[in-house]
Amino acid sequence: MKTIELHMERMESSTGIFEIGWFTDIGGRETQEDAYRLTFDHDVLLATVCDGMGGCDAGEIASQVAVDFLHDRFLQEQADSPSFYLDALDQIDEQVYFLKDAANRRLKAGTTIVSVMIAGNQMNWFSVGDSRVYLIRNTEVVQATRDHNYGEMLLNLLEQKRITMETYREEAAKYEALTSYIGIGGVKLYDMSSTPFQLQDGDQILL
Repeated sequence: MKTIELHMERMESSTGIFEIGWFTDIGGRETQEDAYRLTFDHDVLLATVCDGMGGCDAGEIASQVAVDFLHDRFLQEQADSPSFYLDALDQIDEQVYFLKDAANRRLKAGTTIVSVMIAGNQMNWFSVGDSRVYLIRNTEVVQATRDHNYGEMLLNLLEQKRITMETYREEAAKYEALTSYIGIGGVKLYDMSSTPFQLQDGDQILL
């Protein structure tokens, strides 16, 4: 039976205490293509998860490059505003898009990204792809982000009555295909919080 080790840490800010836990599970893959990073600096917490895509270890490289670029820039700029995400988006995409292998060939790698920035009791979030942010308050669980995949696109078309239910079901095998990701070469589809979300004592955030 596989054992998953949960790591826990407490971080104290001027407005309260964060209790942070994380674990990784490689699942059925031969290599771990996910990456995460937690950074607490200038009284702001930045937490990011990337789910790499592609083969030949390229997914693992893409996810780590994206996470590290975002967090290194966060530290350099001492960012505390959600505009930080938009300012960094094109550069993160370029970092992954132009990754090359040992023969100097472009890897054609990609990764999803989901990130939250918490300052005081205010949280902002940002996502590209289908990795998610969940807010757990009391017994209610809410998905804050939407999935950027073919299934979500088809569902929107169905709700707009631009396709039939029959067409929607016929395309089921393609539902999980991403319609946006880091490394696509010009990200057009992304989501971020329009206004800071007000956190309450006891709220749990899951990435």
